[in-house]
Amino acid sequence: MKTLYLLFALMLLLPPAVPGNTESDTVVCWRNNNLCATLLCPIFYRQNGTCFSKKQKCCSRWL
Repeated sequence: MKTLYLLFALMLLLPPAVPGNTESDTVVCWRNNNLCATLLCPIFYRQNGTCFSKKQKCCSRWL
């Protein structure tokens, strides 16, 4: 019975294996010196990705 509790605790504590890139889209946007916009990108900016789990737009300079 103790081993069952131990296995259950390990399942909760160990993070699931996620294939690919685990870096969030917001960190990638900010690292590239871009900004996050809620509805539309500001003037002279264009959308080139997403932020905050695809809830906002990542905007980069157009000129």
